Amino acid sequence: MVYDSSKSRSSKSKDSSRKYSQTRQRLGIITHRGRIRLSEDTSHAISCGQDVIYRDGEFQYRRGKTGDIVQLVDPKGTFIAQGFYEQEGPIAVRIVSRNPKEKVDAALFQERIVQAILLRRRLFDWGIYQALCLVHAEGDGIPAVTIDRYNDYIIVHWYSESIYVFCEAIYDTLKKELSPKGIYEQKRFEPVNRTDNYNPSQLIFGETAPIDMIIRESDYKFIVDVTSPLSTGLFSDLRLARQSISHWANNRRVLNLFSYTGALSIAAAYGNAAMVTAVDVSTKAHIWSERNFAANNFDLDLTKHISGDAFKMLSQFKKERKRFDMIILDPPAFGSGRKGSAFSAPKDYASLVQESLAVLEHGGIFMAICSIHKMTFTQFAMAIGRGAYLAQRQLRVVERPSSPADFVHTVGFVESNHLKCLIAVAD
Repeated sequence: MVYDSSKSRSSKSKDSSRKYSQTRQRLGIITHRGRIRLSEDTSHAISCGQDVIYRDGEFQYRRGKTGDIVQLVDPKGTFIAQGFYEQEGPIAVRIVSRNPKEKVDAALFQERIVQAILLRRRLFDWGIYQALCLVHAEGDGIPAVTIDRYNDYIIVHWYSESIYVFCEAIYDTLKKELSPKGIYEQKRFEPVNRTDNYNPSQLIFGETAPIDMIIRESDYKFIVDVTSPLSTGLFSDLRLARQSISHWANNRRVLNLFSYTGALSIAAAYGNAAMVTAVDVSTKAHIWSERNFAANNFDLDLTKHISGDAFKMLSQFKKERKRFDMIILDPPAFGSGRKGSAFSAPKDYASLVQESLAVLEHGGIFMAICSIHKMTFTQFAMAIGRGAYLAQRQLRVVERPSSPADFVHTVGFVESNHLKCLIAVAD
């Protein structure tokens, strides 16, 4: 018998190719262009409400371009959802619909915006709450888009080029439903400029907003700038946290670390705090905070603004034996840490808690906040627990303020409920 090595190699090659294909399909990579087979775990997560698919070692689909609508199926080929494909970035697919017959077009997003606005009208008195989140991205079925209202002005944040193609239809809907004085947009999917900052918001409709616009939030008043590159100066998702601060601040000496424009300090002042000490590295933020105090007719003697690093100031307070009855922590994701090192909230939150508790009176109120998507509540709570252990203090949680009702999120998409907040009594 003659041994045909070419047939053997051909057979092995086909067998290898078949196994490779089967492995890719099992892992959920691809069936054909525009149709992606998901793994069992990913299929289950999407069916439970997760609204994005992250690009990781399992997900290797590379045949599409940003904005393509892809069909997602489970290992058996059963339809799970459809969504926008993203060529780059940590998110590979953004879910748009779990209905195979639903057409993804401008009309779909227009209707979803109408329903989102209708929900906020039912939930809030717009005269009392003039800063609201009208569309919260995936929570309202409009992936990678948030729409905020500041009285008569609207800001639309775009986080993906895939949905930006529907911008005109979305703007037309906002004009029809809200009759705003002006609409601004922020394209967060574009690269930052050379100074590592986003560009200012761009006016795309109507009249220019005043730089010092005062908006009302229940009893509070805040100055906002809708043209600002990074933030208007007010985080609406902390609305319930501000109410909690007013409740707990009565007759307490309050230390507000990373105080920014002073919104949480204002809440403490409304709660009849005995004194508010605000610490932030930005002198400009303190000037903004002082203007907020003036807008609320508070005496500036009620507060002390300190420009400086939080860790350094805590060390100084400790040396001076200065104590507080309430401490508020709301650090940014990144900043400066101990001894001038780079601060990362997921990595350094425990150290920050430890240093803070060293200047908090026994029986004092400790409030910790974190809005970082990548930090889960479990990680957040464990960091606080670790910091308390290092400080040899016991923290007993008495309240967990949540995101307000306008920041809607789907039940199974845990990351979209980004706000982590707790209030504890320190033994």
